[in-house]
Amino acid sequence: MGVEESVEQYRQWIQELLLERANRKRTFPEIEAQAVLDTERDHYLLLHTGWKDNRRTHGCSLHLDIKNVDTPRPGRTGILAWP
Repeated sequence: MGVEESVEQYRQWIQELLLERANRKRTFPEIEAQAVLDTERDHYLLLHTGWKDNRRTHGCSLHLDIKNVDTPRPGRTGILAWP
């Protein structure tokens, strides 16, 4: 499997994970889960937003990026590279 096929497989796994989690039955139905899938830039988020006890709640439960680590960047060591 080449690099492009590996990256495409990662995209598919991440999207399946986020969509499954966004569609789960929630303990607090007034809080919505949203999967944000940016396949062009490979940014993926699982957000929650809504109300709990008359207070606004929102945040990011999960944030995943697929990055090309073949190019070294200052201050970055010990990075896992694509196979």
